[in-house]
Amino acid sequence: AILCLFVLVGCGEPTGPSDDPEDPPVDEITMEDYFNELKDYLNDEIPTEVKENIELPLDYEYEDGSYATMTWASSNGKTISSKGKYRENLFDENITLTATINISDEEGNEENFTYEKVVETKGSQDLEAYKKIIL
Repeated sequence: AILCLFVLVGCGEPTGPSDDPEDPPVDEITMEDYFNELKDYLNDEIPTEVKENIELPLDYEYEDGSYATMTWASSNGKTISSKGKYRENLFDENITLTATINISDEEGNEENFTYEKVVETKGSQDLEAYKKIIL
């Protein structure tokens, strides 16, 4: 009976180091990581050459439930408004679109960022059409 007791005790959980590999540490996502993902998205969504109205995103949701909201401004609101409305001009022009971004993670942390993209608008170069506009 004593021999059976030693055998049963010996079959318990090992108390020494485990052969199982440890779980790798989970990399914590930073607000900068969220912003970089959003920058990539905006760079893809907003064209570099504009000839018509463009859609400026107002929000973005991340896979983990975090989200971002954006408010836009334009360096020349007459040619491209802060809502993305385009009005043709006579000459080509570079316009800076600026987004003020608020990112909120799933834990309730918030941080603000600024994103800028320069877009080129193509002018009509049509002097007769331009004269009709200004007259």
